Amino acid sequence: MKYDIVCEGVRKGYNTGGGYIEVLRSIDLMVRSGTTVTIIGPSGSGKTTLLNIIATIEMPDDGKVIVRGVDTGQQGREELSELRNRSIGIVFQNDIFIGSLPLIENVLLPLTNRKEMSQELKMEIEERAKNLLSDLGLGERLLSMPSQLSGGEARRASLVRAIITDPDILLLDEPTASVDRENKARVLKLIESAGDKTILITTHDPDLIEIADEAYSMDYGVLSPVP
Repeated sequence: MKYDIVCEGVRKGYNTGGGYIEVLRSIDLMVRSGTTVTIIGPSGSGKTTLLNIIATIEMPDDGKVIVRGVDTGQQGREELSELRNRSIGIVFQNDIFIGSLPLIENVLLPLTNRKEMSQELKMEIEERAKNLLSDLGLGERLLSMPSQLSGGEARRASLVRAIITDPDILLLDEPTASVDRENKARVLKLIESAGDKTILITTHDPDLIEIADEAYSMDYGVLSPVP
């Protein structure tokens, strides 16, 4: 059995004005290749921190994280950047866009790190991105600037940006946040259609448990299976 994500005894904390706060308390997690796992929990429970560590954006204070067979604690910055670019698509908790670029160019930004990709393939991906944006109700927003997007529109565009380069792993932080009911159904359909990928979702939304192969809850940095 192949696991794309393995966390062993992962701990993380931060020094604040009020002292040291432990955010993750010895997290153990194994996500099988090609499965969808949901972690549900309240704000401040540690979900986003765990996702950032798996994405190699942050490093744990203790423990081991293995992504696609790579021990992330043994890699340098360039190796981790290559791992992210090659294998991981991310929807961040706060949508990150370049304010001077229209929506379609923001969505296509991951292509700039794929120097080995042919121009023909880039054009195919651009067409796919436009089709996916249209499927999510954003077909008329391709040239809109980030400041003109609603929260739900930005969230949907972030999801398209995460998946267009066909990564092995999708890390989705609150993918349905600020999304209305009609468009949430579209988002859930898109996530389900990517079922051949390894997907880890953190959320407040109980509907996302329904599309998961496994579900966990997190509270005060402790991860527990959902029965």
